[in-house]
Amino acid sequence: MRLLLRYALGLVCLVQLWAAPAAATPEWITALEARSADDPSGRTALRLAHAYARLGRLKAALRYANEARAAGVDGLRVNLVRGDAYLQAEEYADAVREFFEVVVQAPQNAYAQVHLWLALRDAQLPPSLDGDRLRALLRKAGYFMPIEARRPRETESAKALIEKGYSAIRAGDFKIAIDRFQAAIVHDDTLASPFRGLGIALGRIDDRPRSLAAYRLYLAMTTDDTRERRQIRRVVMDAERHRGLAR
Repeated sequence: MRLLLRYALGLVCLVQLWAAPAAATPEWITALEARSADDPSGRTALRLAHAYARLGRLKAALRYANEARAAGVDGLRVNLVRGDAYLQAEEYADAVREFFEVVVQAPQNAYAQVHLWLALRDAQLPPSLDGDRLRALLRKAGYFMPIEARRPRETESAKALIEKGYSAIRAGDFKIAIDRFQAAIVHDDTLASPFRGLGIALGRIDDRPRSLAAYRLYLAMTTDDTRERRQIRRVVMDAERHRGLAR
């Protein structure tokens, strides 16, 4: 039962991530704040924390997240919202701590995995956080983690490698395509396109876990409502539903 609950938590967060909800209006937040005082469950406080996190209001997001925790809301749900707040505020090391907590306790939570990857990308980690261990956890879950990403990023070189990767896919050279897309990510890990290509190439060699991991990162790094993005979102959500039914 506990595993099923953890899976459900992850699926809800996936829907939040890829459904791209509209921004909260000031009127909506004011109404929610009025309701929060009369909601002992903490659920309204958590919704407020999530809204403030999306707006980049770190202090308000943390205050309501802590209120939700004190009211008895599941601790991992609070960690996810706190992680979102820190990530939006570019407090990357703190975001790493929050998402890592979820990944350890709920290893199948794809939302936490994706956002841990994004936080690690730009984090300057203190000695108390073992970056090698964190990256190893994500690699085990199927995510490509560069050993040493280029800094400063080399965008033009990455774009040339991406083009070569898609050419290799068209030629049916999927392992070469994988190498090209991974090299592109090393050169510039902020570009979404190589993750889409990596997902395609890995899928063609039946490496489904790594293909889905690449697709999840592509979805997290894009917002446009394109045909390609809708197709990938459908593939990922179908896989998540299948995984839930298989438990």
